[in-house]
Amino acid sequence: MSGSTAPKFDRSSEQLQGTATSGLALSRPGAVSAGIWVLVLAAAVGLGIALLGGGAQARSIAQLACFVVLLVLVARLSFVGIPVPRAVWLGAACAGLSGFALRHVALGISEHAFVVAQLQEDTLGAEAKIVRDRMRSAAVGLSFLSVGTLSKKISTRQEAESVLRNERSVDGTVWGSPRWLNVTLRMRPPLSLKDMQGDSYAKKLLGQSNVRDLLVVTSVSGVGISNSRLPATGDFLGRLAEAWETFPEVLVGPDDDGHAEMRLRSLAALKAPWTSNAHRALPMWMTGTYHLMRAIRGDTLQLGELGCALRSFEAARAQLRPGDNPELDMAINNNHAVALFFRGGREEGRKAARGQALRLLDISLGLKRDAAVRQQYAGTLRLLSMNSDALRGKNGRPEKQRRK
Repeated sequence: MSGSTAPKFDRSSEQLQGTATSGLALSRPGAVSAGIWVLVLAAAVGLGIALLGGGAQARSIAQLACFVVLLVLVARLSFVGIPVPRAVWLGAACAGLSGFALRHVALGISEHAFVVAQLQEDTLGAEAKIVRDRMRSAAVGLSFLSVGTLSKKISTRQEAESVLRNERSVDGTVWGSPRWLNVTLRMRPPLSLKDMQGDSYAKKLLGQSNVRDLLVVTSVSGVGISNSRLPATGDFLGRLAEAWETFPEVLVGPDDDGHAEMRLRSLAALKAPWTSNAHRALPMWMTGTYHLMRAIRGDTLQLGELGCALRSFEAARAQLRPGDNPELDMAINNNHAVALFFRGGREEGRKAARGQALRLLDISLGLKRDAAVRQQYAGTLRLLSMNSDALRGKNGRPEKQRRK
């Protein structure tokens, strides 16, 4: 019994050893071939990343392509003659594609998006991602894609504006350093009151007063805010991204039951230990502009809305110190001047109201004595000049001629 059992054991051992040996022998040329393919694949991935610009989005796409190739190879592997179960590599495929989708969402840019560039003194990009995540959590009304990141640093206003030119879906770029963030915003054209649809009070009063047209400023090119590490900073920027998306439309669109007003007022009410409150003037000015258009777009003047507009413009101006944001200061004065013109109406008080409006415009036009302001905000200064000329009668018949 023992003699017959031993040979069987030896034969089994030899058979297993022979199988393993033959498997190892067959794997040597396969290993060399696999190594060559790995090098070719690595070189192709590196070349693809370089051709796509080398950014995080390019790396994500290249990683997906590499993953697909590896997945095909893994699906053909077998271990001691047993193939990899289909459920295993299908699960790996789902996990890999899910990871790519989440990564693409984190980097992607959707319609009306804001993007956060890598901040100065932030080599790993962690500060920008924290700001991005706080903005996303604040802008609950927008989709998850509303705030993305840029893997490059932006040092100048011109570079930030180039992002807006190259990416038509981006409405704002956040850049700077952890101590001070700049927000460069997409500019929108001003509203011409003579071109308003329907039989609006604005069009009627312009015609009755012989004013050719008045323009309402609807955007500024940017604001600054201190201390990116404050949770309130990310909250402010996220709510601003939400409000900026629809701001021009709500000025002339149908009644939104006050939703835009609530968003803007809650944004303006945010407080934190910032070194400057100049950025809070932006939502206050937006609130005033919103009320101004609601006051004059119907067939009669809404005095309550006009009063809210005037108070909002005054509150916005109170947030600015001299030199804080000349462009925003000019936008506040321009729209405030338009509101004052409509408060005067056609009868008594018209001359005084025009005088107050012209004084505000003249204050802002005086800023063009500064060469830097004149060069940087030439478009806004030109708009103010057009409104000033219109109120002085230079675009229509002067009042003295009309009385004859």
